[in-house]
Amino acid sequence: MGDEYSEQGWLGMTMDVLMKQFSALPNSFYTGPNTLLDSYDTDKVFVNKNGFEELKALTGAAIRSSYETLANQPYDSPLMAGYAEVVQEAISAQQQMEPICTSIPQDKRIPSSDLGSQLRAIKQMIDGAQELGHNRQVFYVGIGGYDTHDNQVRRQDALMKDFAEAIAGLYKALEEDGLGDQVLTFTMSEFGRTMHDNARKGTDHGWGGGQYIFGSQIAKGECFGAFPDFKRNGKDDNGDGRLIPTISHEQYAAHMVQWFGLRPAGVHTVFPSLAKFGGPMTRSA
Repeated sequence: MGDEYSEQGWLGMTMDVLMKQFSALPNSFYTGPNTLLDSYDTDKVFVNKNGFEELKALTGAAIRSSYETLANQPYDSPLMAGYAEVVQEAISAQQQMEPICTSIPQDKRIPSSDLGSQLRAIKQMIDGAQELGHNRQVFYVGIGGYDTHDNQVRRQDALMKDFAEAIAGLYKALEEDGLGDQVLTFTMSEFGRTMHDNARKGTDHGWGGGQYIFGSQIAKGECFGAFPDFKRNGKDDNGDGRLIPTISHEQYAAHMVQWFGLRPAGVHTVFPSLAKFGGPMTRSA
């Protein structure tokens, strides 16, 4: 690919590079549309935000028979043939996940909020990784409500409380089960927020912004990069109240895929412009 970026997602491409180490069932699970996991060769499993319990519908004899008939019919239409292939993949995934869904309960140490429910589903798949034959797993979850153009303080207090409780519940469960050092969690967003508020007591779309990384590899309160100067028209203000990024998206993402096991040559394949930014992000001195 040279110095040109692929149309595929960087995490999906990472999975492609490492795919030979994976089992037959795809290791990428997601609960909402995204391009981060788009790949050349690695399939993804889409699940309802309520978790993998929804796939139990295929365990009923009548429903399974209908789906199997649909999946095994020959079709002249490429559209119908493609749909039948997807149905067959769903049946195959169900056959492998059914023992996990029935024998491993969702972890109630994690809150039952919107985010917490997604993390419960993740924990269930982590607990079933050995049975599934996985040595690496990728999970994508999504939460909304952070586009706080008005009443930001009130709204953000509730949002961060929900976020903190869900993440804390996940890591409490992981650590109690001896898995805390095997899971890295990070946040991503399209954009940050402006430094100053607007007339509606909110903030508008920004540029740079902070993100969170969780895992035993990260010391409590550890910072990558430097805290910005929040002064209006200061050195980190682009002149319009928006923070100028000091760590590129490539540097941030490269740190994650290195932890995941991608070697330097693979990192360059996924992020061909990384060297221009000085390599993966590093911890603050």
